[in-house]
Amino acid sequence: MNVDVRLFASYREKMGASSITVEVPASATVGCLAEEMVSRYPEIIDDPGRLIVAVNHEYRDHLHYLKEGDEVALIPPVSGG
Repeated sequence: MNVDVRLFASYREKMGASSITVEVPASATVGCLAEEMVSRYPEIIDDPGRLIVAVNHEYRDHLHYLKEGDEVALIPPVSGG
């Protein structure tokens, strides 16, 4: 199945795109997508467990199941204080 992946801030800069379409298995979770992203695009992040993800505008943990056509946003970690 295909999911639309939106990239923000440093992820968008590193990828040179604001969104991509990623094909994942029908039973994929957010965690599966995170691992696929790290495998395909190691320049954005090296630890899939650190990816902060929103699905259809709601933050989701890595156990959340994806559906065809979901819009997934990858949110870079924010630092500061």
